[in-house]
Amino acid sequence: MSEPTPSRASRPRVRIAYLDGHRLRRGFLAGAAYVGRQRAELDRINVFPVPDGDTGTNLTLTLRSISDALRHVRSDSFSEVAGVAAEAGVLAARGNSGMLFSRYLLGFSESIGRRLRVGPREIAEALSVAAASLHDVLEDPREVTIITVARDLAAEARKRAHSRQDLYLWFRDLQAASERSLQRTKELLPVLREAGVVDAGAKGLVSFFEGVVHYIDGHAPGDVVAEAPLERTHGGDRPSLYVAREAGFGAGEGRYCTQIAV
Repeated sequence: MSEPTPSRASRPRVRIAYLDGHRLRRGFLAGAAYVGRQRAELDRINVFPVPDGDTGTNLTLTLRSISDALRHVRSDSFSEVAGVAAEAGVLAARGNSGMLFSRYLLGFSESIGRRLRVGPREIAEALSVAAASLHDVLEDPREVTIITVARDLAAEARKRAHSRQDLYLWFRDLQAASERSLQRTKELLPVLREAGVVDAGAKGLVSFFEGVVHYIDGHAPGDVVAEAPLERTHGGDRPSLYVAREAGFGAGEGRYCTQIAV
């Protein structure tokens, strides 16, 4: 005898079956706002590759400009909203962290193509292209940084794309995987291990996805524009910057925070 078909009430409820332009826009604003609230901490832990304490500030300024552009968009097309975000990011990118994030968005947008709605498989493919673009754009890419975390996140996305029909659960899987990868940056990169911090750029990316999950969970996204005026973070709460300098990554060694043309 065949098994009875599960009733509608007994089937697991799918909270998010797809993303369209409206959902992408709201999710991006939530992720950007969450990163903005982490700005001071991202500046504090910024010791690699240059200990200049501006990763959080530059990333927040970049995301603020992208958010401003998205607030004027009302399209329900996923690809159109992704394209606006990518273009705004390229035009407004600040510092290495902002430039890398904008390049990540550009790779993501170009991979999506022209789509009104997307599901896990399409997003997973776009995240893979976005991660690869980070490696390609750097003249001397260093592992165990945002490059590694982006790649690990994309790998988890591909792994779960066929088994997860609910994007809510899928995003939670991605957040957990990216957090595990982030913690490994402190263990595997000597300069970070000695300073006792994770990679600031990688944490910025993880925080963005964490903000999206918080929003899906029902938390208010906040408003990144309402943040306090941006100031450089200095003071005794910074990690031991001499660690980065002794490892050959300080300005005295001829290393500077340079932007990358995309």
